[in-house]
Amino acid sequence: MISKKYIALFYFNFFIFQIVIAQNYSTDNIPKELLKNAGAVIRNSVTEWKVISPKEAQTKIKEVKTILNKKALENEGMIVLHYDDFQSVSDISVKIYDKDGEIIKKFRVRDFFDRSMYDGFTIASDSRLKLLSLHDIPLPFTYELSYNYHLRGILTVPDWNPVGSTKTSLEQASLIVKSPKGFTFKFKEQNIKADDETENDENIKTWNVKNIPAIKYEPFSIDWAENLPSVKIAPLQFSMDGYEGSSETWASFGDWQQKLLNDTKKLPENVQKEFQEMVADKTTVEEKVKTVYQYLQENTRYVSIQLGLGGWKPFDADFVHEQKFGDCKALSFYTISILESLGVPARYTKVYAGRNAGEIDPDFPSQQFNHAFVCVPNGKDSLWLECTDNKGNFGKVGSFTSDRHVLLIEKNGKSKLVRTPATTINDNKTLSTCNVKLAPDGSGDVEINQKLFGIEIENKDFDYMIYQPEKEQKEWLDDFIEIKDFDIENYLMKQLKNEEAQGELNVKLNTKHLANRMGKRMFLRPILFYRTEAPEYNEEEERKTKFQIKYPFENSETYTYEIPPGFNIEKGLEKQDIKNEFGSYQLKQSLEGNTLTIQRIFSLNKGKYNPEKYLDFISFLEIVEKWDKKKIVFISKRP
Repeated sequence: MISKKYIALFYFNFFIFQIVIAQNYSTDNIPKELLKNAGAVIRNSVTEWKVISPKEAQTKIKEVKTILNKKALENEGMIVLHYDDFQSVSDISVKIYDKDGEIIKKFRVRDFFDRSMYDGFTIASDSRLKLLSLHDIPLPFTYELSYNYHLRGILTVPDWNPVGSTKTSLEQASLIVKSPKGFTFKFKEQNIKADDETENDENIKTWNVKNIPAIKYEPFSIDWAENLPSVKIAPLQFSMDGYEGSSETWASFGDWQQKLLNDTKKLPENVQKEFQEMVADKTTVEEKVKTVYQYLQENTRYVSIQLGLGGWKPFDADFVHEQKFGDCKALSFYTISILESLGVPARYTKVYAGRNAGEIDPDFPSQQFNHAFVCVPNGKDSLWLECTDNKGNFGKVGSFTSDRHVLLIEKNGKSKLVRTPATTINDNKTLSTCNVKLAPDGSGDVEINQKLFGIEIENKDFDYMIYQPEKEQKEWLDDFIEIKDFDIENYLMKQLKNEEAQGELNVKLNTKHLANRMGKRMFLRPILFYRTEAPEYNEEEERKTKFQIKYPFENSETYTYEIPPGFNIEKGLEKQDIKNEFGSYQLKQSLEGNTLTIQRIFSLNKGKYNPEKYLDFISFLEIVEKWDKKKIVFISKRP
């Protein structure tokens, strides 16, 4: 006898199917409230996960999306399907509808461009992409995409974020997860609740959402999606290429990673002896680690090899030693193998890395990581080794891995989450001196010296530009120096490999337009770089999302102006000393003889703030912008 639950589920799935088939996709049918701030509208989306066993699963996806304008087309005009040895894609179909909802084009798998998932560093990979460009289709249009995945192993299940991005609204979406009895998924819901259904030998969970307006991008917003519905999914038991594991706890998940490390070969004894001789005269842990890290930077390079389980399991240490290259996993394991041969304990560490990456969910043990590096316990101050960076600084974390939860892989069920160090304002500074010889006609000779520390090296793009061609470096200098039509006489960029993470820039330039001469007066904006620009803000539009200053920093500048003979200051700068929860701003001037000195210090504090404080934050930045752009007026004493 068929149960009522089964009948209800049948009608629900039939109803979803009918919506996809019978829906009129005319753009005129989109509710007006979903068009506000929207460049794209998800008309309907159905994602179905069906687990067959811990080693096998199937996914069916159908998505109908309307692209409304050119900006949305830039971001969403390419259909991208990923596949590899662990997941195959099939039954691909794309239908294109015009603005009136009429079918104007159909695509099949043969119309997709198939290529390797090359990222510039990968020399071998089984990861591939199927690509279909929609950029030639007249706007607005709607596409209906359907495809199936077959998974060999289910270590990861993508989070379900039905909206997906800002400036995208949603009419309706559903997630259906089916699994056999005895196989357990764990779920974490945000702003949504599931409907449980169970029939015979199958557990079924379904989530439904509809009518979600687009969210407008807001400056300084990182967690824009925290008020939207989403579902995190992870199997409690999983298997990848014969390696079985559990995500019940971080310790059990770490045990799975440790299995992969246990089956990876360490260094042979003769190579171990080479490194033992290399550090024979080193007495402290830090000296030994620094010697090894320097060797790593000088003798290895980062490349990615992602074949089969290579996406999760490091290559053998002797392979890296012989070939002198590896990916983050291989280089990290190689480093650990060297250190352990020297009697220095080191930990393989998993992290969700990225300069602006969000946090993992520490309360949801699962595969949430995209990178590996090394932690060396050293009393109160652990050493952190980014093994893929040939130019980075020893023992420190930068914006790529700082201030976030990471998983230290330990043996015997002792893996645990720890937090990497957070940087402070004292770590992230730019100290600048600028000496200017000002001529009566407004021209000037300028000498700039800057020292950059910590994450400010990255925030200013110094760590990237220092290795670029001269043409690009000069374009970069032109962007941050607020002077019109200057000529660079010479410049020097260098990065010091020391524990302070220091970069240095020296520039000598001249310009005919440093100040504007009008009659007896000369007008000068004395702040020549790093002027603050406050984001535009309409007070009538209420801020929706929290805002965040992710990394604290301080810019400190001292300008020394040699005033031309025969000129006095008619109007100078007023002293500013502002301090609040967001940061501080100090501005002052002093005059000694014909030398005018101006000091500017601007800092922002790390913090996460509720939307109602955003107006205060913008007001602070507007004050800083106002004084950064203020002019000094000089007047000639001559008639």
